Amino acid sequence: MTQTDSAEAAARQHSENRRQTIYWFLIIGSILFVKGFLMDQFTIPSRSMEPTLHGDTFFKGDRILVNRLAYGIRLPWTKTWLAEWGGPERWEVMVFQTIEPDSNHDTLVKRVVGLPGETIQIHHGGILINGKKVEKPDSMPEEQWYWSPDDIRKIADPRQRAFFEELQRQDPIRFGVGNDPASITIPEGHYFMMGDNSSESHDSRMYGFVPRENLVGRAFAIWYPFNRWRDFTGYSHTWWGKSMVIGIPSLLFLWIFWDIATDLRRWFKKLRGGSEKQ
Repeated sequence: MTQTDSAEAAARQHSENRRQTIYWFLIIGSILFVKGFLMDQFTIPSRSMEPTLHGDTFFKGDRILVNRLAYGIRLPWTKTWLAEWGGPERWEVMVFQTIEPDSNHDTLVKRVVGLPGETIQIHHGGILINGKKVEKPDSMPEEQWYWSPDDIRKIADPRQRAFFEELQRQDPIRFGVGNDPASITIPEGHYFMMGDNSSESHDSRMYGFVPRENLVGRAFAIWYPFNRWRDFTGYSHTWWGKSMVIGIPSLLFLWIFWDIATDLRRWFKKLRGGSEKQ
């Protein structure tokens, strides 16, 4: 091989390395852009949303898809909103950053129960908003029952009863005293979150209101396990939802497939070239 041939081979190798570097930067950048601005997936960390969402089971907990654009555009991995629109509606399943500094999980999944400015009260297993009982949506289990001070003395399990009695002692304002459940007004820009599995959910009844800046996005579907696929909002049936759920992953797959196919063609071309020289 002449010096000129060596220089040309080195230049081709340099060009190939640069192409591969740019390619992987684009792949990783695209994934981070989608996860940071558009859509992400989360694993349910506990049993607090059962039976709606299953969690706390190794390799068997639900994985959900989350629409990060539901309420605005936020600077990824921060609490800074670049633009805001709309807001959560009651009963939406929400992913948000915990407000407890010593929490076991940085990100939680609960259901929005109380909205800014509303007065909320838990009474006889139901929710009173501004003094009126609100009906649960069809997507929630009919047997859903929210624990309140009225129910504490009726709990048969002594350990569970002691758990709620201790919570009531620590925070009588939110849990009420005796048979008189407390009413609380939700501040502007904050939300009252509760888990569907009321008896095991650590939620706003314990740690208080969740500020809007902590919202990550609206959970719109279970994507895994596949036999539990479920769309909560119909988002995946809209054209923009399909572009997120099906379109973006398909484009990334085709991009990777095309690059692999290109490398294979080059490899076979070199192989044929070497065989012909022999």
